[in-house]
Amino acid sequence: MLRGLAPYGFEDAFRTLHGYDAPEISWGWRRWSGGYRLDHLLVDGLELVACAYEHAWREQGLSDHSALLARLRPPG
Repeated sequence: MLRGLAPYGFEDAFRTLHGYDAPEISWGWRRWSGGYRLDHLLVDGLELVACAYEHAWREQGLSDHSALLARLRPPG
């Protein structure tokens, strides 16, 4: 079974750094304690330094999505 997008030439920035066991959501509803990781960053040709979801705006009700913050740099 294929897992992730790497076999197709795409690197999921969050999963590359944190693995598949890291529970994380990027979308949630205030009245519901669950959510889904709907927002992704696909990386190709850049070095991934850091990647994390920022939940403050979603938790404050400013959006129903958490921002995805990433630090990338040219390879080498």
